Amino acid sequence: MEYIIGSVILIIIIVAIAFYWRKKHYKEIDRLETLKLEIQHRPILEEMTKVKQLNMNGQTEELFERWRQAWTGIVDVKLPQVDSLLFDAEEYIDKLRFRKSIEIQATIKVMLKQAEEEMNKILVELEELMGSDEKNRSEMEVIQGQYKEAKQTLFAQRHTYGKAAEGIDLKIEALAPKLMQYEEMTKQGDYLEARELVMKLSNEIEHITTLLDTVPETYNEAYYSLPAQLMEVKEGFEEMNQSGYPLTHIKMEEEMELLHESIELARTHTNHLEMDEAEGQVKLIHEHLDVLYDLLETEVEARTHLKEHYEHTDVWLDEVQEQNINLQIETEFVRQSYQLDQEDLNIPKELDNKLNQAAKKYSALKERIAANDVAFSTLWEDLRAIRDELDAIVPAQQAFKEQLQRLRQEEVEVQESGLALKQTLKDQKRMLRHANLPVIPDYIKAQTEEAQDQLEQLEQSLREKPLNIVTIQQHADSADAMVQLVYNDTENMIQTARSVERVIQYGNRYRSKHETVYIGLNEAELLFRKGHYQKALEEAAEAIESVEPGALKKIEELSQERSTENQYA
Repeated sequence: MEYIIGSVILIIIIVAIAFYWRKKHYKEIDRLETLKLEIQHRPILEEMTKVKQLNMNGQTEELFERWRQAWTGIVDVKLPQVDSLLFDAEEYIDKLRFRKSIEIQATIKVMLKQAEEEMNKILVELEELMGSDEKNRSEMEVIQGQYKEAKQTLFAQRHTYGKAAEGIDLKIEALAPKLMQYEEMTKQGDYLEARELVMKLSNEIEHITTLLDTVPETYNEAYYSLPAQLMEVKEGFEEMNQSGYPLTHIKMEEEMELLHESIELARTHTNHLEMDEAEGQVKLIHEHLDVLYDLLETEVEARTHLKEHYEHTDVWLDEVQEQNINLQIETEFVRQSYQLDQEDLNIPKELDNKLNQAAKKYSALKERIAANDVAFSTLWEDLRAIRDELDAIVPAQQAFKEQLQRLRQEEVEVQESGLALKQTLKDQKRMLRHANLPVIPDYIKAQTEEAQDQLEQLEQSLREKPLNIVTIQQHADSADAMVQLVYNDTENMIQTARSVERVIQYGNRYRSKHETVYIGLNEAELLFRKGHYQKALEEAAEAIESVEPGALKKIEELSQERSTENQYA
């Protein structure tokens, strides 16, 4: 029984699957049928009918016939074959022979794709043919207008083109037979070939229009403007020569010859309508002329600068030399009072050597100016170099002079600093006396002696002749550091001693009641009398803090309040 039920269920499943696949394949057949109908009903014939509006000759007639045959082959041959295959595919589906149906469906897809591609190709060629005719008519109107305008322009302004007019005229006349050829092609129905001719005509008329626009300017440059500029440069050169300008460094005759050759080359290119070459040549000539103009202008400017600065440089050189002599005298004078490094002593000599070199250059420059055979631009460069050297020497002189002056200033500052340090040390000793301490600690005594020694060394270095400012400054720094150290340590030591006294005085209230306080304060007093103030403070503070935590802070606050009251009393 179980086997029977299992078999029935299996049969049902197989049937269900078969119906599912059958339905799916029918849908694909319906889709292919729809695609076939879309291809079959494409408006190819309607589009082909539009071609009959054109001249049905030559190329147009051949294309139309080819399109008609292709369309007939699709509609009368391929699509009926597709119908037959669709019928076969359905039969195989009915018989549940799905694999065979799938093979036929694949064949149908290929055939429909080929048919669609052929139709698309026909439509593209149709559009290209119809579009060619429309574009040809539109563009030919523009071309014919440009053709007439070019002829009128050349006729009316022929004189502005010179010999180049003949070449342009030939190019314009060469268009006439091509315009007639276009009309003939159109009549014969060769629209696509006519399209190629129209594009060629468009390029040619554009080139002619460009020539009509550019030739007059280049022709004018080559025949009139540039020769006039050459003459202007040459006349300017000769005029400057007669005015006393040494211009032997400008080979004007050679330059003029080269420029005349370049102008002739520009004319030849222009007459042959080689406009890129002609315009390039004109540009090079302008650049060459600009160089000549700049050379002449440079000479004029150099002569002006030379006239403005020549005499002033002479006076300036004398002044700087005199300043250097004074600097050498001042250096020798300072050297008697202060020690100077050999490097510093060499500075005036080095500056003197540089000034002698500048003086020699200036003397040579004077001779060259008197000879009047050197370009003003070269002379001005030489003079400017001399002035640059003086510009560098003057601040060096000033810097060294200030350095010498600083030696005396530093000496005075050190002397004043030494006096101030002496006063600080006196204040420190007075502070010790007023403190009325039982003992002055050994480290304070040692520091005081060291500070005194440092001050004595400073005074000794200030008495030496010549003075060594570097050594003096070192002694001054050492003395300053030592005096400040002993003063600050003395002040801190006295404050510590005063704190010990206040703490012991405050702690006396606990001395009779607490043995630890009694012992601690006794020890603190002993340390105090021996001059160990910091240890005495620590011992006293520890004893009181043991019975009254926070007492030390309270003592400090009371002390500050009393100081404030005394201040305002």
